[in-house]
Amino acid sequence: MFAQTGVQLQFSREFQDFVPRLFQILIRALGKAGAAPVEIEVLLRHGTLSDPAFHLPDFLLPTVSPVLKNLKKLYLAAAVGPRQSTFIHGNGVSSMKHHGSLLGRFLNHTPNLTHLRLNLQHHQFENNTAFLIWLSITKSEDGGPAPIDLPHLKSLEFGQFEVEPSNILGVVEKFAPTLRELSLWRLELSDRRGVQRHDIKPNRWAGLFANLVKLPQLRLNFLKIGWLKQDHQKVNFKAAGREDAPLEGIREYSGPKMNAYLQDLIDETIVQWPAEIEVLSDDEDDENGMDVDDDGEVEDGNEDDED
Repeated sequence: MFAQTGVQLQFSREFQDFVPRLFQILIRALGKAGAAPVEIEVLLRHGTLSDPAFHLPDFLLPTVSPVLKNLKKLYLAAAVGPRQSTFIHGNGVSSMKHHGSLLGRFLNHTPNLTHLRLNLQHHQFENNTAFLIWLSITKSEDGGPAPIDLPHLKSLEFGQFEVEPSNILGVVEKFAPTLRELSLWRLELSDRRGVQRHDIKPNRWAGLFANLVKLPQLRLNFLKIGWLKQDHQKVNFKAAGREDAPLEGIREYSGPKMNAYLQDLIDETIVQWPAEIEVLSDDEDDENGMDVDDDGEVEDGNEDDED
């Protein structure tokens, strides 16, 4: 690509500037050509589309609106960093950070979208959390951003990032009336806001599945999950009915009995916690006939004394 574009497209500042601009050019070119694709997919192995890629200035809307309104499927690798935005309260001027503000506005110009895939930046926990909270709201708070309305969304795919379980649940609950397919791929669930205790080992994924069952309007008929993590630990699944079988990293189900399947997942989801190291007391050391000398070397207490 360097020979054709003059831009080094891996791990460089040029990449961060060039790719968003290229995405904007492509959207505008589609509008100028009168094209009406039903699907746009952005695959980036070594980066994401930063928020400026989704900037839609007012003068450009007449050109690109027909393109966006015709979209049915949108697959994106995106970064949802904050942008400073100012709004007016009755008592004066305040400011607020809108995470992924341009992406959210972009999505509000895709009212006929039925399939959405979002791969976000894995380690941007705060950014991802803030954006998903916005994606989950159904009405504007005082001075806050307008809700992201996707009234025909049937398929939702999240991948590659770290976030709180409640934020995934909030988005699924919002779109539950129309949502029929859910894919969670290489996601990590964490709770960085709570107090971490080493003696408590929650199963956040099992908890998420249990809460999905409780959503009264959710009628999923397809679920795919795989290569999950929790608190930096791998999450796998027991093979149904086979205690001695190897753990599995991927699960997929299609059918009318989703709640029963989720109930089984609750029991089959395993967090691969690291093995605990047993610390022996001094008395236990003595009983084992082992002692440690001043240099840190192990001495066998049963060894015969030297003559």
